[in-house]
Amino acid sequence: MALQDKKSPDRIVQPPPVKPMLLIVDDQVSNVQVMFEIFKAEYEVCMATSGEDALLFCSERLPDVMLLDVIMPGMNGFALCRRLKADPRTGDIPVIFVTGQDDPLEEAKGLSEGGVDFITKPFHAAVVKARVRTHLMLKQQADQLRLQQRQLEQSHGELRAINDSSPLGLFHMTTDALCTYVNRTYESITQRDSGAAYGGGWKAAVHPEDLEKLSDEWARAAGTSSRFASVLRLDRPDGAPCHVQMRAAPVVVRGTVTGYVGTIEDITERTVAAITLAASENACSKSRRPCLR
Repeated sequence: MALQDKKSPDRIVQPPPVKPMLLIVDDQVSNVQVMFEIFKAEYEVCMATSGEDALLFCSERLPDVMLLDVIMPGMNGFALCRRLKADPRTGDIPVIFVTGQDDPLEEAKGLSEGGVDFITKPFHAAVVKARVRTHLMLKQQADQLRLQQRQLEQSHGELRAINDSSPLGLFHMTTDALCTYVNRTYESITQRDSGAAYGGGWKAAVHPEDLEKLSDEWARAAGTSSRFASVLRLDRPDGAPCHVQMRAAPVVVRGTVTGYVGTIEDITERTVAAITLAASENACSKSRRPCLR
């Protein structure tokens, strides 16, 4: 957030950029000092001289990258890495092992414990900086993907809640009339759960005598990439008559129809009322007597 310069109110002062945090874990303070000099210009450099101190530090602040010595008294680097990876809060911290042993088996063990890289002493400062920078960039990208995933899940949850509160049954179909989504209102109207509707299962909710008409109308709409509309009877488990108005519109992506989204509306009450009225008028016509409405 920009700040206003108290001496010059018209001047906006931008705060300094936040440096990524680098935690160096090494029981030799001299080694920490060397690393500090290498990274102090680009990072907020913090230190811990034991595995226990590192765990305590991470309980309060989470570093962006950790440089971890393998050989330390008490809890060594491998044991500390194992503890970090077992905790969901610290499991995503990139751990780069630093050791004076040039042993492929040790390197393999470090990587198997969850380390992302293995640096052998003596090292070149430019190489170490490049490796840390690379793993920091990878972590930032992973963090961004996780954030986007959480935002996407939040959006999906909100959209599903909105859809489920709709008085209309909502659905998504492929152009081949295979169902991929229905909302709770759809389930309520058809008296079938979503699992039964997916794929071609949704057709089981349609009255058998209306299936041929439905198939013909859908084929015409899909064949011309046009809107679909039909009045159908449902074959519900409770046996009660149910009439629905079914509508769907094509989803067009870059000029290609990828599927259909649509609604079903329960019109049983007004359909039955219309049938009853028509029957009454027909009976009156046959009896040639004036009828009260």
